Amino acid sequence: MKDQSERLAQKIESLCGRFNEGSQPGMCVGVVKNGQVIYKKGFGMANLEYDIPIDEFTVFHCCSMAKQFTATCVALLEEQGLLHQEQLVKDILPLQGAMWNEIKIKHLIYMTNGIFDAYDTANIICGIREDDYFTKDECWEFIQASNWLMFEPGEQWSYGNTGYFLLGEAVSKISGVSLSEFAHEHIFKPLGMEHSFLRDDRTKIIRNRAVGYSNFERLHYQDAQPFSTKGDKLSINSEKMEINGAGQLWTCLHDLILWENNFHNNRLGNKSPTFIRKLVTSGTDRNGKEIGYAYGQFVFDKGGYAHVTHGGWAGGFSSFIDRVLEEQVSVIALSNHTDLFMELEVYKEGYGLIDKIREEILVSKEEGEPKILEQQTEGKLSSSIVNKGLTFAELTEYAGVYENVLLKTAYCVSVKKDKLYLENLNRHRNALDLFFEPDIQDRFVTKNTYIPNYCVLFQRDQHDLVNQFSFSNGGQNKQERFVFYRKNDNL
Repeated sequence: MKDQSERLAQKIESLCGRFNEGSQPGMCVGVVKNGQVIYKKGFGMANLEYDIPIDEFTVFHCCSMAKQFTATCVALLEEQGLLHQEQLVKDILPLQGAMWNEIKIKHLIYMTNGIFDAYDTANIICGIREDDYFTKDECWEFIQASNWLMFEPGEQWSYGNTGYFLLGEAVSKISGVSLSEFAHEHIFKPLGMEHSFLRDDRTKIIRNRAVGYSNFERLHYQDAQPFSTKGDKLSINSEKMEINGAGQLWTCLHDLILWENNFHNNRLGNKSPTFIRKLVTSGTDRNGKEIGYAYGQFVFDKGGYAHVTHGGWAGGFSSFIDRVLEEQVSVIALSNHTDLFMELEVYKEGYGLIDKIREEILVSKEEGEPKILEQQTEGKLSSSIVNKGLTFAELTEYAGVYENVLLKTAYCVSVKKDKLYLENLNRHRNALDLFFEPDIQDRFVTKNTYIPNYCVLFQRDQHDLVNQFSFSNGGQNKQERFVFYRKNDNL
């Protein structure tokens, strides 16, 4: 055991020791086996301004790792007989429209609901920056404005945040207390997770909080906006959101170790082992096919082992937990840098930092070398006719002010540098203030690295006049249904 521990420590030092070189953000790593902590250590700085190092009590925003805690709250209400998977969501929450007639609690838990992601509505439709925030009231408005489904409930699986926001709201409605209070009383308190909470107040004082950081270019990408700061490599990427359910888990390595041990000796609810099995069992689509997602956690086989895993990524933070329950092994990594998520993420096929750590404890049962996945980049949308360029007069045909009343969002489209330039009339929402170049007829595409190949699709009326546009990423989420109509008094 000592030799294994030494090898493990050496491997992690070789992978993470770089964060101790100079003053830079880093991560905290923990490994648990058979209920015992066999490794825990922080690397790098929690706060660059005051040179505060990361340790096991440093509190990170763990973003979407919150989903497993929200789902556990749901499971606890199910155990009490206060909620069940077959309930219609509209019977609990104030949701109107035909699209909600078949969406059940189980469709939210297993992400088979077909609801458009309200977080995407905020960012890539309404232009709210990732270092800004939107309120719970605005989230409700985004949900009601997306009055269509990407697919029929139960038909397929698609990752999204809206369902888990709604699950959090359902927990609050049924229990009579906030999701944050319910999680504290029924999860964090029983397990002794004294440094953990689901944040619902962005002004909350958080002791031992890590500051989130991103590379300078990630937050300073607008095409036409000058910046006075020169030579900076990093920027503070403050996490300002206060909408939980889908995110806003704040915790530390010390507390997550307690959480991991509960998967092998349940102390929640009625303390039944079947409760844990429920949390880690994959849901199915309407044809009975497993979809690889359980109660806020991915489940899949890799290296001959069954994995239960989930990560989190947002505003200056990256995090991941990967556990192999049959071997009672868990690897935890929490970071205060946005770009480290791709290193941490555990793919069904792939070989990242957590995989490299785990292999010191569990030898893969599969033959062959591990696959190293390169980060995927979106390909350019296919086009049959590519415009070589448009004249100023042709570009001016698209200029004007376009508005979506339901989203309370409007863009001014103007001509600059032989391209179209979008500018949100709400100057606090400038995430999409970008140049768009002509692509095929009535379609323009941005080459900006923040959201490359994102498109604006214009449409014309019966008189062949441009009268509306929508955004498109070439996917199947039907976001083109968010239409911005040209105003009569456009510029």
